[in-house]
Amino acid sequence: GEHLQELNGRWNAIASQINSVQALLPSDDTFALFVDYLESSGEHAGVTLAPDFESKTTHTSKQQSSSTKFPVESEKTDAAQKKTTTGSSLSVPSITFTLDATGPLGGIESFYRSLEKSPYFLNIDSAILQAADGIDKPALLTTIITLYVDTSLKQ
Repeated sequence: GEHLQELNGRWNAIASQINSVQALLPSDDTFALFVDYLESSGEHAGVTLAPDFESKTTHTSKQQSSSTKFPVESEKTDAAQKKTTTGSSLSVPSITFTLDATGPLGGIESFYRSLEKSPYFLNIDSAILQAADGIDKPALLTTIITLYVDTSLKQ
């Protein structure tokens, strides 16, 4: 009774936040929106994109699909030492892929900024820029990106 009401109250206080975060994790139904975001960002920056979701080998030897573990702090108190220890870790589903962006250096810089400001939870694991002499010459940015996804996404 009373405990259930307390739990319901706590859930109601955070449910909208959880739903907001959940909306930022691509799922089977919304993964195409993430791809659209990449394409429109590349188009806006004037760069050509070549994503590779299939390759199992990348220049950092990461696998395509992975799970990243985040430490979860827990309040385990040792009576003798009175210290807090790190407890378990959460496994977060993710997809790691390679993305090449080709175009003028200014366009690549603009595209890279759009990745950094993306509304999605992603990590740029590595970025290698190959540029010819001169700011207007074509350049190639090869990035390895880890995109955190909803558990419903079939990998």
